[in-house]
Amino acid sequence: MGMIPLGKLLPARMREAGLARNIVIAQILAETRKWIIENWSKDAEEKIIIKSLVRGEIIVATEYPALAQELRLRERVLIQYINSKFGADIAVRIRFSVK
Repeated sequence: MGMIPLGKLLPARMREAGLARNIVIAQILAETRKWIIENWSKDAEEKIIIKSLVRGEIIVATEYPALAQELRLRERVLIQYINSKFGADIAVRIRFSVK
């Protein structure tokens, strides 16, 4: 018996809703990380952790208040960048958590 493709093992709803959504979220988080590197430095990337996207909020963790404040000042530009990349109002704000 040959191998069965993964797509045939998963129910259609799981493929459509769960996996596709998680892939888009991973792409959004990767684009957020890319934007941080391009607009700051590799050093800032190591001090900021992009955790998740929940209900339009990009969850970011850092233990450096100055970086959090700087990101808060650039929040609108980051949100516009993400939404322009994905063609919708996917991200609406940034929420911070303590690392």
